[in-house]
Amino acid sequence: MINRRERKKELTKEIIIDSALALFEEKGFQETYMEEIATKSDISKGTLYNYFQDKESILSAYFQALINNHDNNFSEVSEKFKETRDIKETLNKILDFINHIFRENIQYTAIYFRYRLQTLFNVNPIDNTNRSGLENLISEVIKKRARK
Repeated sequence: MINRRERKKELTKEIIIDSALALFEEKGFQETYMEEIATKSDISKGTLYNYFQDKESILSAYFQALINNHDNNFSEVSEKFKETRDIKETLNKILDFINHIFRENIQYTAIYFRYRLQTLFNVNPIDNTNRSGLENLISEVIKKRARK
C-alpha cells in the first residue's frame, strides 16, 4: 500500500508524461522543450527535472508504463516461458510482444531505443532495478539457458 505522498508523486509523473506526449504530438519531439512540458504540466522546471532528466527519459517512462499496462499479454508470455524449454520459441514470443507495443507508437520507437542504448551501460545491466518487465523476462531466459 502506497501512502498519499507516493500517490501524488505517481500522479505528477503521469501528468508530466501525458503533457509531454500531447506536446510531442502537437509540435514534434525535437521542437518540444522541457520548459514547455513543465508549463503544460503546471509544475516548475526544477520539479520536472526532479522527475526526468530529459525528454528521452520521459519517453522511456511512457514505454515502460505501456509495457507494464499490458499485463495480460505479458503474463501469457511469462507462462509460456515457464512451460517451454525451447528458448527460441520463448524469445520469438517476447519479440512478438515487443513488436506489438512499439508498432503502435512507431513515431517514438527510434528515439526510445536510441536513448535506451545510450544509457544501457550507465548501470550494471544485470543488477539494474529500473529494467522493464520485458528486460527482466529476457534476463530470466538467458539465465535459464546459461544454467544448462
